[in-house]
Amino acid sequence: MTSEKIVENIYKEIKEKITSYNGKYKLSVILIGNNPSSEIYVNIKRKKAVELGIEFDLHKYNDDEINQEQLLQLIDDLNNDTSVNGILTQFPLNKKFDEFLVSSRISPSKDVDQVNPYNVGINLWGKGNKASCTAAGIIKLLEFYNIDLVGKNVLVIGDSMIVGKPLSSLLINKNATVTIANKYTKDLKNYTKNADVLISATGVKHLIKADDIKEGSVLVDVGVTKENGKIYGDIDYKSTIGKATYVTPPTNSVGPLTVAFLMLNIIK
Repeated sequence: MTSEKIVENIYKEIKEKITSYNGKYKLSVILIGNNPSSEIYVNIKRKKAVELGIEFDLHKYNDDEINQEQLLQLIDDLNNDTSVNGILTQFPLNKKFDEFLVSSRISPSKDVDQVNPYNVGINLWGKGNKASCTAAGIIKLLEFYNIDLVGKNVLVIGDSMIVGKPLSSLLINKNATVTIANKYTKDLKNYTKNADVLISATGVKHLIKADDIKEGSVLVDVGVTKENGKIYGDIDYKSTIGKATYVTPPTNSVGPLTVAFLMLNIIK
């Protein structure tokens, strides 16, 4: 279950919109600290934005170079900058920052990650024209493979504001029966073996193996673990591929969809 065709169609739509737009789209990204994973994610977004012709504006600081008040002022400045179409603060932030306040400060119309509480609420109601990038990508992937979610038992492992919570809202709006598990969930296997669709976003290498899943289930892997230069997912792809109907590989599936929907949210 890969995403190449979906991503190709999304970028075709974006390029057409950019061509017909009388101006320049700009994405402003705030990166604080020296988290290697965050830097990798930001560089991927930069590369794709530049490739599409979207101006990429990076505001990078060490943890000791900016405080909460200064960060909020920066967001205010970007909100008021008419040349900026999208704003993204790369999470996680140092604990000295309040991620809720930061998310709340981003203008809902420029919030490409859909973390502003207003946008979270709109998406919970199913009324938004944008959605959290990874969550939207997963729904699109399931639709592309004609996975019927109505009445299905769907297990989401991971309850972050970036993936688990917004994804659960979208799944509920698709009339799925949704269960959310996290690191405190006891006897996780009892839930995984009952899931028609299992979506894991923990970053725990091979958390889910063949004997953890239901025969004929659909598995979507969002987690990424890097070990000795190799990339692994939450799901043991090789052991589950024969038992599950569909399994996403640890690369070339959800990750590219996330970036594609981020770019799409800039031009909407």
